[in-house]
Amino acid sequence: MVVGVRRLLRMAVTTGVVGAVVLRAIPAWAQEDPLDGTGPSSAGMPGGELVQQVLSWGQWLGLAAGAAVIVYGAATWHGFAGASAGRSVAGKTYVMAGAVGALIIGLLPTITSMLFDAGRS
Repeated sequence: MVVGVRRLLRMAVTTGVVGAVVLRAIPAWAQEDPLDGTGPSSAGMPGGELVQQVLSWGQWLGLAAGAAVIVYGAATWHGFAGASAGRSVAGKTYVMAGAVGALIIGLLPTITSMLFDAGRS
């Protein structure tokens, strides 16, 4: 266990040092943001509406699957509450997995925008 931690720490330090050397070696003019003042836009993109529609369908299908998993998990949780403890625990797991999946699908646009803004700053 200690060897794994040491190896991970060594890799992290090496990565940090190499990253610092590379960033220091880049000229100052190359560090300026070439996309300053711009942002992602689908305006004028051929098929942009189709891509948006396909993404919306995918999001809907993901939410529907999450709801189905929650319903199945709730039925399993309730149906096997007294008879089989293992199935009851599996039902609870399905309910939580469906809820977390729906939460992640709902937060994906916000997470994507947040990570894009963090990468730009």
